[in-house]
Amino acid sequence: MVLTTEIVWQEREVILTQHVLSFSNVGATKIIDYIPLAEITDVGIFGSGLQQKESKLSNRRNGNKKQGFESGRLSEDDGSENLQSNGGYALQIITVPDGHNSGRTYRLKADSAEACHDWVADIQKLSKEASAKRMLEELPGSLDRARMLATIFYMSDYTQMFIASLIILNFILNAASSEILPEDGTHLAMIFEDVEIAFTAIFTLELIINLFVNWWKPFFNDSWNVFDLLVITASLLAFAFQNLPGFSLLRLIRVFRVLRVFKKLQSLRRIINALTASVMPMMNAFAVLFLVTAIYAILGVSLYRDQSPVHFGSFSSAMFT
Repeated sequence: MVLTTEIVWQEREVILTQHVLSFSNVGATKIIDYIPLAEITDVGIFGSGLQQKESKLSNRRNGNKKQGFESGRLSEDDGSENLQSNGGYALQIITVPDGHNSGRTYRLKADSAEACHDWVADIQKLSKEASAKRMLEELPGSLDRARMLATIFYMSDYTQMFIASLIILNFILNAASSEILPEDGTHLAMIFEDVEIAFTAIFTLELIINLFVNWWKPFFNDSWNVFDLLVITASLLAFAFQNLPGFSLLRLIRVFRVLRVFKKLQSLRRIINALTASVMPMMNAFAVLFLVTAIYAILGVSLYRDQSPVHFGSFSSAMFT
């Protein structure tokens, strides 16, 4: 028996709907296979060097978007070739083990990176929506259904971007208020006060929805949620007891609201998480540096305190020297 790296690509028509990704022979109307989108566990770009029979995506998708579906053609390749040698790109779809496809892995080949990434993005989006709808249908209680609907709404990219925009806008208005410094009782000061109350109300509502979605333990396990809770609580106390001495200082905490944007924007959050993760390694490095410096300071005091009492007269002075 001779083992080869030959790849055979089979030509297929592919239709992506809101619920399934179906396959048929070119020119035929009969579906020969399909993947329920709710049963997809992972979809992404696959590398080269495939060693089994796979499917190949055509040069471009037809781009038909009628009645909630789009179609594309899979063309067949016979013979030995490599993904990179032909300039192709493959996407890989993994299904659940106990589903319709019994955990089967599908690989579709595209002739351009752009087409491959477009298919991956479309399948990921529709797969998430289909999974959320299936979970919603399987939930028995009305409270669970309400929490699932709130999760879909709150965790959507549009909602998170909208909240992040409000946080940035609130920070800009705080900066403008600090620059203008309107006098108390003036019309402009009242406008800034009303806008601040509106922002506080919106952020309070967002905190309540977040607490409802991530009820109790998941909510408090996230340090960003705890930070949100502290900032919003301080803002509410400042408005409720603004005439009492000391409570007005809590309003200064509102400037820290802008830090919440790091939670909403994933790219910024990765930077903060990386900086936080580097704190302990940096502390270890400073500890080693302190020990080495302390050793040489002790030696300096022992050897040079008589020659240079100003620089080596004591341990503390030798440390700074």
